[in-house]
Amino acid sequence: MTEQDPKKEGGLGDLLGQAKEFLTDERIDQVAGAIKGVAPDSVDKHVDTLADKAKQANGDDADRRDVPGRGAEGS
Repeated sequence: MTEQDPKKEGGLGDLLGQAKEFLTDERIDQVAGAIKGVAPDSVDKHVDTLADKAKQANGDDADRRDVPGRGAEGS
């Protein structure tokens, strides 16, 4: 795995792509639910806030990929 060849299989770009595919809004909700299931009720609102921020980052990242000069593929 090298940073020089991020698009090659096994490279950094490949790992980032796999992570982005795995980290869907549905999975973010699943993780948040699991955390809220074991954490005290007093942290539920903070978990929800972080989950919302993660979902926003997913949407923002998808938007940047289409704009030249922005995001992982456009830089």
